[in-house]
Order: sequence, then C-alpha cells, then structure tokens
Amino acid sequence: RCLGCRCKGGVAMASTLTFVIVGQNDQPVYEVDLTGPKEQQAQYLHQFVLHAALDAVDEAMWITKELHLKAVDRFNNLMVTAFVTPGCARFFAAAR
Repeated sequence: RCLGCRCKGGVAMASTLTFVIVGQNDQPVYEVDLTGPKEQQAQYLHQFVLHAALDAVDEAMWITKELHLKAVDRFNNLMVTAFVTPGCARFFAAAR
C-alpha cells in the first residue's frame, strides 16, 4: 500500500519528466517536456542539466559496454538517465 507518494498501480510516477534525443554531433534531434506547463526558468534548468549530462554520458559510454547507462548525473533532486544506441545517438530522461 502506498502512502503519500504519487503512484499508479504500485509504480511511482515522476513529477517532472523531460526527454531529449541527441544525435552524433551533440545536436538535439528531439525534445519534449512531459510534465505540462511550468515556469520558463524550470524549463531552462532542465535543459541545462541535460546538456551538462552529455559529458558524463560521453565518459560512461567508453567505460562500459552497456547501452542503458542508468543514472548518469544528478542535480538537486533531478536525476538524468541515459541510453546510447550503437550509432552513438543518446536518449536522455530527466526525472524528479
């Protein structure tokens, strides 16, 4: 039984979710904010955190053979997870 958390069917839901796909040359291919309207300052913060996570992903993709890099960066209570394709495209999700 869940008490005081945001759950649906026993799975905790993130209150903030920003998703970005970055191409081979660090160019954003797709970006979506799935949390709905919010302050513009918060949107910029999420973009900044995801951009900063690029360096962590670039380092991690040469250390491990795994494509799912899991949590690669954290800022305050915002966690960034990443997935790398064999073609070096990177998928990022920032969740609170």
